[in-house]
Amino acid sequence: MTVQRVLAVVSVVCATLAVSGSLGAYGYYYDLQSSIHHEDPDAMLGKDRPKKLNKSVNLLLIGSDSRAKGNARYGRGHANEAPKADTVILVHLAAGGGRGYGVSLPRDLMVPIPSCPVKNGPPTPPLALAMFNSAFGRGGATCTIRTVEKFTGVHVDHFVEVDFTGFKGLTEAVGGVPVCLPKAVHDRRSGLNLPKGRSVVKGETALEFIRARYSLGDGTDTQRMKRQQQFMASFAHQAMTSGMLASPSRLNKLLTSGARSMTTDRALSLSEMLRLAQGMRGMTEGSLKFTTLPSSPWIRNRNRVAMTPAAAPFLAAVREDRDPMATLKPRPPKRRSTGTRRPPQAQQAPQGDEIRASDDICRKTWG
Repeated sequence: MTVQRVLAVVSVVCATLAVSGSLGAYGYYYDLQSSIHHEDPDAMLGKDRPKKLNKSVNLLLIGSDSRAKGNARYGRGHANEAPKADTVILVHLAAGGGRGYGVSLPRDLMVPIPSCPVKNGPPTPPLALAMFNSAFGRGGATCTIRTVEKFTGVHVDHFVEVDFTGFKGLTEAVGGVPVCLPKAVHDRRSGLNLPKGRSVVKGETALEFIRARYSLGDGTDTQRMKRQQQFMASFAHQAMTSGMLASPSRLNKLLTSGARSMTTDRALSLSEMLRLAQGMRGMTEGSLKFTTLPSSPWIRNRNRVAMTPAAAPFLAAVREDRDPMATLKPRPPKRRSTGTRRPPQAQQAPQGDEIRASDDICRKTWG
């Protein structure tokens, strides 16, 4: 839900400053920087963190379901509940640029939740096992970062949080995002109504699309995550190919929308985004991938998920700045039944499907 915003902002900040006059660019830069809300998780997390092994950059992107301010209309009856991380994606930018990927971390993933520091309060007690998305409600982005670092061993360099309202503005800024459905959808829960085939969604409809769950596919959060990844890839394709980078008015709309809806760590300033953008100049649509942390239904509750053995080498590759997809075994080809019954075998852990920004949208399974 949020990775597309960061990738687009990183690109357009570089382009905007490059085409602006020096004084004008500085004033524009200052206005944008002032619009971004910052937190300081590094100061709260201290030194008990995974060691940074190389010059790659890991950004934790958080789409929260907070109903504060302009988001109160989403989820009546939930206003007094602690916000949760509706979507969390670990974006890895390889050292040297030219390659990057986003790894979706399932919100229903069962993991240990460590004790987390809380501003103006005592630390939260640890939980032996709980749903991953509950960490955000216990201690915001800081607790989400600590939880991710504990169960992945990956050092998180930066975080970006965006809410429902901010997401809508970003889809409008790029002129809408192309999607493709195998059948018409009319979802009462989310309000989504789309015809079969290609559509371009933005604003409220885009939000309904990424939030819809029960009317698309098998109704699982796992398939919704995959659909969100496909949406991100389509967003990135739209940002890179629609001529937005050559349009000052469209650039301004995207940048201001992103800045006003964004919360980041203090170190992720616009100047740091510009530095990252300069290192990503060699990145193409084909080198931008999206996948999911290897997981399968939890043995105690099939509505939750747990990491599979494949997650260990996958995460080691992330830490060591290697391609994690190379650690996964390819899916075996389907065989025709011969009529001979075989003894039951243990279910193979599902492997993460790779999605690229350059993929044809109607060749994907959107649900």
